[in-house]
Amino acid sequence: MPSPVAPPSLSNRLSLSLGILSTGIVLVVTAVVFLFLTWRVGVQMEEQAESTIDFLSKSLETPFWALDKDSAVAVAQATAMNPAVGLLELRDGRGESWFAYDGGGKLFILREVDVIYEGQVIGHVRLGLDESGRVRTLTSIGLAVGGIALLIIVVQYFLAARLLRRYFRGPFDALDALVGAYVKGAFDVPPPDVEYAEFIPLRRTFLGMGRTIERQMNQLRESEERYRAIFDNSPVGIFRTTFEGALLEGNPALARMFGYVDQYEFMGSDNANVQAVYADPAARLHFLQTVLQSDRPVSIETEFVRKDGTAFDAVLTASVQRDGGGSPLLLNGVVEDVSARKEAERSLARERQLMAAIFESVPGLLFLYDSHGRLVRWNRAHEVMTGYSSEEISGRSLFDWFAGPGENVSRVVDALRRGKKDGAATVEAEMTAKDGRRIPMLFSGVGVTVDGEAFLTGIGIDITERKEVEERLRQSEEKFSRLFRLSPDAIVLMELEHGRIVDVNEAFSRVAGHAWEDAVGRTASDLLLYGRPGEREALRQAVLERDIVENVDFSLRRKDGSVVPCVFSAQRVLLEGRECVLCVLRDVTELKRMQDMMIQSEKMISVGGIAAGVAHEINNPLGIIMVTSQNLSQRTRPDFPKNI
Repeated sequence: MPSPVAPPSLSNRLSLSLGILSTGIVLVVTAVVFLFLTWRVGVQMEEQAESTIDFLSKSLETPFWALDKDSAVAVAQATAMNPAVGLLELRDGRGESWFAYDGGGKLFILREVDVIYEGQVIGHVRLGLDESGRVRTLTSIGLAVGGIALLIIVVQYFLAARLLRRYFRGPFDALDALVGAYVKGAFDVPPPDVEYAEFIPLRRTFLGMGRTIERQMNQLRESEERYRAIFDNSPVGIFRTTFEGALLEGNPALARMFGYVDQYEFMGSDNANVQAVYADPAARLHFLQTVLQSDRPVSIETEFVRKDGTAFDAVLTASVQRDGGGSPLLLNGVVEDVSARKEAERSLARERQLMAAIFESVPGLLFLYDSHGRLVRWNRAHEVMTGYSSEEISGRSLFDWFAGPGENVSRVVDALRRGKKDGAATVEAEMTAKDGRRIPMLFSGVGVTVDGEAFLTGIGIDITERKEVEERLRQSEEKFSRLFRLSPDAIVLMELEHGRIVDVNEAFSRVAGHAWEDAVGRTASDLLLYGRPGEREALRQAVLERDIVENVDFSLRRKDGSVVPCVFSAQRVLLEGRECVLCVLRDVTELKRMQDMMIQSEKMISVGGIAAGVAHEINNPLGIIMVTSQNLSQRTRPDFPKNI
């Protein structure tokens, strides 16, 4: 009979299972420890590379700047003596090699840096750390960790097989169930019961590990949610593409920017290859070349095309993601639509050009003084009017322009006080030019505040011509006033509509008997100046029809009631926006008397002429008679000889 097969030993199976499980755990921990140490060695070597190349860049500033090649080579040789250094090259700013060391081994880390002094690249350092040192270190660590792991595995196997097989079954089953629950994501299972106090720390460790895993999972979930919220709600377009241009991921803002409903429509369109969204395909090639040459994100401003074919300006910022071999793999970046900003910039440029044109085309001088009273902005007319060049005029004080009498400066000071109080002021003052001329100016200024700093801006207008006109007008007014006041004829200025007297001269007061203060403000009818009924309406109608009336007989009634014969002349004038009548009354009393005397004389002359004519007519026959009588008398004389 065949020997019966012995049933499998539960303790052996359990010991084997625990041994395998423990072995797996030890191997995993060993691998994690080895990976951690490997990573730590790499970090330390990177830190060593960074510190070494930083030391070299600082140590070589002075030799490179002073072109001290010997000192630079000495520093490089001292650095190359470090066994970890596998490559070291020095080149000056012109690219000439000063030092080169190559250990011939495989390099683990390669760093390059430019030596910069006062913003100028004066040299270049290239440093590489040898892979052999890292390999030796990792080999030692691997042997040590492997030996320790092997020792632990052997020891725990014998302990499990010999001593702990009987006692670990129940607790390990409970802990195994706990780990299984953690693997399934169930972190709210109750803690397992353990029979022995020795398992309590292990249970506590597993429970702590579960809480840690749960916390990390929650943090990872929250981080993913935050990233997704930022990704989905960002106002700028976020994308990830292959280096060949295939769109792998994009946010809603990116889709809207290019005219799509959402990112899924964008990724399913013909423009899923981003080469099609560039207005100029060469721009993408240039951008890729720039990105490949930089280890930092690169930004460019370029023009893209939307789904409907319209173009828009945007700023593209991206960085390259490389694979393990250093080859470009992905392109990650953002796109910001700046078409509104560009249009605003163009509008602002047009506005600035327009304001500059207006600024320079103003006939007067424009000025802008800062809070210290220094001239910081002016127009071309300012230079032309004052005779100063732009270099001479810049920074001049406000009061440098106002020399001469103290009242000239005091008017400016008073205007500044008014402007500070009211915000704006106007003043007339004389401005001194470079050649000493004093130019009468009308200044109008206003106070403004820009970025918290007070300024005074305004315009100055040359009023030389106006002053000359005012002077001529003053002289003309003075002449007219003298003529008006000293005229021998009575002059009356009255309103056309109501007939109210505006002004009279002294001759009127003398002729009419009414003082100035009694006449002004009253009408001619109030003063009873019209000597004949209906005379007022006839004269007013004549003025309205012809605008001017000349040498009309007028009877002026004096204040005492007597009537003075006058010759009346009048003309319509516009005075301060009111229609008035300027009336001139000439007293012709003496003229009338002279005319009467002349008429009487004319009559007497006429009578004398008639008498002379009559006498002449009588004298002629009387003369004949007298001659004849004399002749007869002579002939009848006895002593007169007779005619034969």
